[in-house]
Amino acid sequence: MIEPGWWLMALIVAGQILTAPVRRLIGRRRDEAGHLYQAAAELRRRAAARRAGHSGARRADPAAAAARKLRRRARQARSDGVTALCGLIIIWLGAQITVWRAEVNADWDGLPLDTDRVATVLTATLLTGLLWLWWALRRAGDPAARDRALAHTLSLAVAGAVLALMFGPAPETTVLSAAAVALSPIFRRAVELTSAPRVAVPLSDRARELADGSTTSGRTELLDVVAAERVRHQEAIGWHEHIRAATIDGDPRSFVYKQFSADGRRELKPYLKMLSRINRLQPDRRDLAARILLWPVAVVADGDTATGVLYERITAPFLLVGGDLQTGDYLCDEEPDYTGSRRTTVRQRAEIARDVAAAHELLHSLGLAHGDTAWKNFAYGVRGDTGVGLLIDTDGVVAAGDREAPRIHQPLWETPDGLTPAQRDLVRVALLTARLAHPEPDLSAAGPPAKVVPWFTPELRALVERILAAPTQGSIGDLTDALRGAVAVSDRRSPARP
Repeated sequence: MIEPGWWLMALIVAGQILTAPVRRLIGRRRDEAGHLYQAAAELRRRAAARRAGHSGARRADPAAAAARKLRRRARQARSDGVTALCGLIIIWLGAQITVWRAEVNADWDGLPLDTDRVATVLTATLLTGLLWLWWALRRAGDPAARDRALAHTLSLAVAGAVLALMFGPAPETTVLSAAAVALSPIFRRAVELTSAPRVAVPLSDRARELADGSTTSGRTELLDVVAAERVRHQEAIGWHEHIRAATIDGDPRSFVYKQFSADGRRELKPYLKMLSRINRLQPDRRDLAARILLWPVAVVADGDTATGVLYERITAPFLLVGGDLQTGDYLCDEEPDYTGSRRTTVRQRAEIARDVAAAHELLHSLGLAHGDTAWKNFAYGVRGDTGVGLLIDTDGVVAAGDREAPRIHQPLWETPDGLTPAQRDLVRVALLTARLAHPEPDLSAAGPPAKVVPWFTPELRALVERILAAPTQGSIGDLTDALRGAVAVSDRRSPARP
């Protein structure tokens, strides 16, 4: 007759089998981390070759920046695998504690077991396992994964020991469980996940694809800090003396340098950490951000203080005929032939509004808010027959929910008191949508007109009016989706582009 304890053992075995998908996940993340580390090493090699004739250009090299990005992704992949590994450890410890509690292990009556010896074996087993895991992680050369794995494993070991003492296991069951843990696949998985061979291996196809894509996809990457003395100022751009063309010592490219005022400077580390949130976006959303969001490519610092940022140069189609930036206020231009601004159709203005809203949605998804949305802080153009928008002046981003963040007052763009920066963004994007819904864009309208353009549907009107009346009741995601729908409506109502 089968004892009830064996049914419990069968359930434990079934639980171990059900962890197979988790083990496969660990394997996939391990493989992904390997490809990413390989690609990062290849990019470092390319950067070193490129620097051979350019002394001191390391920080500004795009291959070096892409390598840092790939290493961050590799560490994240490896950390995800370690987290899944810790889940397996939890399942295993739970199974062992269940065995201890139910006392389904065989009783070894008559065997000369000493309690002190049992405790010694248990302690030695745990310490050996922890040292093994530490050695494997140290050999991998990945401090983030090592520290996280050791912290999780230590806390789990302590928790398991405390629970075991509460249940009061017999010495013989403790010995059997400790031996089972020592022989289990957990530590083998840890070594597979974290160890990295020292010998050179051929570059895999996936790693080569990652390396090539990181330097040719056109995505903007946030570089490290550039010392202020390495930045060479040139002529002012437009009317603003604090915005100038600039170069970096040892780098042939030209940038736009925005120098902060004395009261606008920020503490370097938290500011760099805030701007680095852009790296959290998934690849498809990174591609979208590269099209609709102008993001700093470097922070200029003097010691521990951020004194400015570097942007990539903005090019067509976001420029006036004369070469200056074509900001949103030119949409209301009554003399485009004189100013050199691009005329837009009703449909193209819907597409521009959609891009500006989508850029804000990206920021909000990162826990950031623009904080200064206005006509002058987005650029627009026409690419082919499609209207395109580009949110600029993003160096002033603030935490989306920080009610204490400085409030920037813009004439014609005032918002109610008591709102978070994200809610102020929402109100201003709704205002922009309403002003572009006029048959001719209105520079200062407080809401949508009675007679609107075809893409401003009743549903979009209701949403915009609700946001303007009660900003806390809407979201930038709802407004962005509505504008995407408005562009689709414009497609259906306009069989051919003008």
